[in-house]
Amino acid sequence: MEWPTQSQFNAGFRYAGGYVATGGAVIATMGLLPADKAHAIVDAAQKVLTDLQQLVGDSYLLGALVFPIAMGVIAKMGWNSASTSNQKQSVMAAEPNTVIVKASTPEAATAAASAAALLPQVSQVLAAKPVADAAPSDKVVAK
Repeated sequence: MEWPTQSQFNAGFRYAGGYVATGGAVIATMGLLPADKAHAIVDAAQKVLTDLQQLVGDSYLLGALVFPIAMGVIAKMGWNSASTSNQKQSVMAAEPNTVIVKASTPEAATAAASAAALLPQVSQVLAAKPVADAAPSDKVVAK
């Protein structure tokens, strides 16, 4: 069994955080409203749900089963896309002799491009225009 990678954990937590944040936002919104308005909204929602329940009968139970499964499937898709093998496949699909660098800041991107340009086997470094303009080497060109 392979242990999950850090990016897989991050993907899983990102999806879980989205679900929790959505629920929290609804609860916080209800908490920010005056009590009488919040009570009126809850009453209206209960009336709508009662009418829908009469319309669809017991199939709402199917929704209670399907929605968590759908959320789990979507989270699993994100988990799988963050796997090492999937990331390796996307890198292998790039053109030969291509290095992909994801920098957190423009300064870091410029430093990475400049460092790559110093390598003797590198003939050209493609970068975003601001990075190419800031890099001291002529090998760093805008894409």
